[in-house]
Amino acid sequence: MSVEFRFVPEVLPMAPRPMSDEWISSWLHRVATANTLSFGELLESVRGGHLPSLDRAMDHALPMAWRTRLATFCRIPESWISAIDLRSHFPNRNLIWFTHPRSFCGDPGEPSLQLSRPFCVHCGEEQKERHGRAYIRAEWPLAFRTHCPRHLSPLIDRCGSCGMITFPSWSAGRFCCQRCRATLQPTHTLLHSPGLSAVIRLQEIIHGGFLGRHPNLRWLGSVSGSEFLRVVFDLIDVLTHRTAQPGLVLADLLVPDEFRRAYNVGGRFQSPQFSALPWFARFLVLAALNQVLLAFPATPGHPPELVVAVERLLNRFFRCLPFEQKAGILKRSETWPAWLRMGFHQAATMVRQRPRRRYAVQWLGTTSGPGPRGSPPVKYTKFTF
Repeated sequence: MSVEFRFVPEVLPMAPRPMSDEWISSWLHRVATANTLSFGELLESVRGGHLPSLDRAMDHALPMAWRTRLATFCRIPESWISAIDLRSHFPNRNLIWFTHPRSFCGDPGEPSLQLSRPFCVHCGEEQKERHGRAYIRAEWPLAFRTHCPRHLSPLIDRCGSCGMITFPSWSAGRFCCQRCRATLQPTHTLLHSPGLSAVIRLQEIIHGGFLGRHPNLRWLGSVSGSEFLRVVFDLIDVLTHRTAQPGLVLADLLVPDEFRRAYNVGGRFQSPQFSALPWFARFLVLAALNQVLLAFPATPGHPPELVVAVERLLNRFFRCLPFEQKAGILKRSETWPAWLRMGFHQAATMVRQRPRRRYAVQWLGTTSGPGPRGSPPVKYTKFTF
């Protein structure tokens, strides 16, 4: 007969303080490491059989009972924990704005749903040199953030060896996977180029919209940051929309050649929900988004070849859609800026004349009246603004 003794102290002996630009999981991982506990063991010690189990990601809107218990356990004010909650970092944004794995196999004690833990190795090295510790910044798990804007390096969202999401662990002068101890490095790499810089610049502009800043007028004209975000994520919904043709989404057609790989978003991923895609797939979607915004800007000035190429690819996409889906996208575009709306309508209504192998524009009137009776509604991912 064996007897198991379990002792949980009232307060932790080691309690690192959270950083102002950190988020809850990153801080708790550092607390667990300082006390030689696993992440799951720390959470089970906090819960103590009294708090309800977490059935959702703990980094967004953590319940008050958990915040109070953590504050006592770690000897800090509850307001400090509330300040690093993603809901405080990014008010009025729900979890769909943050990247998360489609399936997660955590250790015992961990929540069944967790966000990904993107990490920049170069920033981590600088953090260790400056603060003596490395942590994950709150802006890195944003779904549209695929690269570090400072180092132009990919944010590692999972171990390239075992494929699991992991906290970065420092060992033998390197960052490694907490599970298999393999060196953390990106699963795919992209050469530095003007195209790469342009997509990262777009990510910075989207992040500025989160912070309430107005985007550059050349993108969508004089719109607020919130309106810019709404149009951007409308476009992302369209870019990841699967057609009746197997394995095809619009982003696969529009992604620039320099970023093409032996896979595509529509064929590789069963359900291409943007926030659940790995970093390289989200990057391809954003690269396609950049092409659309460059082709239909508020202030013309880009080569006409780009406009023609994007219009033709959009036309190919629309020809793969049933009538009701095409009409639903065009209906949605009615709230977009005029030049962007006109670009989509023109691409949708171009009819290819086969004998002459040229494109002629003919208005089909798909949005002049209601669609066919009984057409199913077009479903999109919902974002909060």
